[in-house]
Amino acid sequence: MDWGLGHASRCVPLIRELIHQGAEVFLASSGPGLDLLKQYFPQLPSENLPAYNIRYPFENMIWNLAQQMPRISNTIWSEHKSIKYLVQRYRIECIISDNRFGCYTAQTHNIFITHQLSIQTPKLWNTLPIHSIVNRFNRYFIEQFDECWVPDIPGPDNLSGALSSARIDIPVHFIGWLSSLKFQDQPNRYLCTAVLSGPEPQRSRLEAILRPQLQSLEAPTLLVRGILDQNTQVEKKEQLTIVPYLLGEALNTAMAASDLIIARSGYSTLMDLAILGKKALLIPTPGQTEQVYLARRLATYGRCWHQSQNEIDIAATVQHLDKILPLDDVHLSSLLSERIGKLF
Repeated sequence: MDWGLGHASRCVPLIRELIHQGAEVFLASSGPGLDLLKQYFPQLPSENLPAYNIRYPFENMIWNLAQQMPRISNTIWSEHKSIKYLVQRYRIECIISDNRFGCYTAQTHNIFITHQLSIQTPKLWNTLPIHSIVNRFNRYFIEQFDECWVPDIPGPDNLSGALSSARIDIPVHFIGWLSSLKFQDQPNRYLCTAVLSGPEPQRSRLEAILRPQLQSLEAPTLLVRGILDQNTQVEKKEQLTIVPYLLGEALNTAMAASDLIIARSGYSTLMDLAILGKKALLIPTPGQTEQVYLARRLATYGRCWHQSQNEIDIAATVQHLDKILPLDDVHLSSLLSERIGKLF
């Protein structure tokens, strides 16, 4: 899925494990997501799929998606035609689709990756038909696949909570947290590292809010803009360092060397933070009910600091760092390798 970079980045350890176990892997995505995968795996064949180009101009997820639903439906249909062509061209035996509803065929074994078996809608809507319609739509498309893989651990210590608790009519398997990052024990170089991601224009709006606040802290800080382009120029604003993007070991080291991580509460980001064991200030994308739910759930357990986009106060958060607990690493790394082994 090309909805921000999280869906692509969490596929990196999955692809590595597939290659490790002897699979011949082909990549298919669009936009920045495909660019990111090609940077990690330049040796693998890659194909473009139709782009979703999801945008978040309004602070209401349902309204945003409702306006774009005709185009989203057309993209699902187009990617379904595209994937059938790719299956014939490369003689594909298995498709693993991260949240691309149209990527399945009758000739392949089809696996859908998601942590959202149950989509959160605003509380006021939960008693209305809209909540039921949204989740019926979600289940209908997931059940076109042969099995569903949930990037989480089973049990009460998981990250997804109620999102992964719904029942569907295909086998569901937990495959552990998917993150390309690894725990590093090293001295901190930055007071804060802000890592931006997600659809426009909300990414740009958050960057505009964070820049002056980070610069005013009078301590070493880092802003990773999350823009994959040819411009790799590094900016310096007093003690604030600004980079377009970081990948792999560079991103791993920067986040591990920070007292506090500032980020959206997207699920892929939460998996990264859990692997790193870092303290976090989570800022949900306005209108994304999933991100609001995840941030509030973790804040309830004292595992993060949570602020909405219109009330961000980094200086106040830094003063209360001792009250924030890092996310615990209870990652079951064997789940992914075992599941891929059973797939083969």
